[in-house]
Parts: sequence; structure tokens; C-alpha cells
Amino acid sequence: MKITEVKEEKAELTLEESFGELDAILGEMEQTDLPLEDAFALYERGMRLLVSCKDKIAAIEQRIEMISADGVIEDIEEMEE
Repeated sequence: MKITEVKEEKAELTLEESFGELDAILGEMEQTDLPLEDAFALYERGMRLLVSCKDKIAAIEQRIEMISADGVIEDIEEMEE
């Protein structure tokens, strides 16, 4: 069983795990002569991982805290009010 098949069974990957799996998918697609169906399945999995990574990064960006000039830590949401 390949790494991409094992990881797909796990419900929720961390951002780092997702990047690692994307790297494994790229390596598998570059180094092997895959049947078209297998290549498409890897492509599809990769695209789902990219969307997941994008969503996780967006959520992290929303939680980033800014330190104001006076040293007070404020959430971005508080600064927008």
C-alpha cells in the first residue's frame, strides 16, 4: 500500500501532514509510469489536499495576533472594530 492510500484513510491531516502527502503524490507521479486512472486519482487527491491547505492557512491568518505599538496583544478581529 502506498503512502497516499494510507493517509487518505485518516480523517483530518495537519497542515504539515498535508504538505508531506502532496510532496509524496508529486514524487509518485513524477517517478512512475502510472495508468491514467491512478494518475487521475492522485491528481484528485492532491487537489483536495490543496483546498484543505488553503482553508487551514486562511483560518490561521484570521487568528494571527498583532502586537500594537504599546505592546498589547490584540486579535485581528478586535483591531477591525
